[in-house]
Amino acid sequence: MNYSVPESWYEGVYRDENKIISAARPFKILNGNTKAVLLIHGYAGYPGELVRPAKDLALAGFDVYCPRLPGMGTSGKDFMQSNKNDWLKVIDNALNYLTDRYNKVDIVAHSMGTLLALIAAQKYNIEKIVLAAPAFSMPQLKSFQLRLISMFKKDIKIEWKADSRYKMYYENAPCDDELLGREYWSHLYTKRLLDLDNLKTQALKINNLKSKILILECLKDSVTNPQGCDDFISNHSSLDCTIVHLKDATHFVYYDIDKSAEEKAVRATVDFLS
Repeated sequence: MNYSVPESWYEGVYRDENKIISAARPFKILNGNTKAVLLIHGYAGYPGELVRPAKDLALAGFDVYCPRLPGMGTSGKDFMQSNKNDWLKVIDNALNYLTDRYNKVDIVAHSMGTLLALIAAQKYNIEKIVLAAPAFSMPQLKSFQLRLISMFKKDIKIEWKADSRYKMYYENAPCDDELLGREYWSHLYTKRLLDLDNLKTQALKINNLKSKILILECLKDSVTNPQGCDDFISNHSSLDCTIVHLKDATHFVYYDIDKSAEEKAVRATVDFLS
C-alpha cells in the first residue's frame, strides 16, 4: 500500500493547513492492472475506513485508489474552511485522471461519498458503482433547521465516545480515533451539514446514469435511514440498481461490529465489480 495519490487531484481545492493524521492518508494499491476502482469516504470520514474493501479489490485484480477529501482527517478548523465544491472537485479530478489511464473504472463509495459518486459519475463512463450505507435519508438532517441554526452557530458541541467494538484495518488502528473524535465527531459543523444536505438534494435528482449500481442497505444503520435505499430505487426506476439487505450491518459496514455482516458487504462488493 502506497500512501499517496496524484498531486493533480488536489489542484483547485482548499489546501489543509494542519497535518494529515495517519489514518487519513490517501492511498493506492497498484499491480499494473487495466481496471481501477476509486474509493470515496464519507462526511468527516477518512481513507482508513476503506482499507478492508481496498485490499480485497486489489487481490481481485483491480488497481485501487482512495483520496482524502479536503478538510477531513486534519482538524476541525480545516473542515470549516473546506466545502462541498472542494470535495466534488477532488473526485472529478480523480475520475478524469483514472478514465484517461485505465480501460475500466468503477467506484466504491460510503455514506456521503455515495452522493459525490452519483454526482460525479454523470460526466464519466463508469461501468459499476457500489453505494454502501448511502446518505439518501438522514433523519437528523433537517435543512430548514440547519439554515436557521447556521445563522447563529457554526459549531455545536456534542458528546462522542469511542466504540472499541469496531475493528479497523488501517496501519496501527485505531491510533487516531481520539483525535478524530475531538476534531470532528464531537461537533456539529452547521455549514458543512448544509453542504451535506445540498449534495443529497443534488444526488437524488440523478436519473440518466448508465452505470450499474449496487446498494448495500444496512438495516442497523443509526446514521442514515435504511428506508432511503428502497425509496431511491422506487423513485429511480430508470437506473440499473441492485440492492443487498444486510440485516446486522451498521453504518460502518466495511469495519463492522458484526463480522459476518462485514464479510457479506465486502464479498458483495468484490463479486459485483469482478
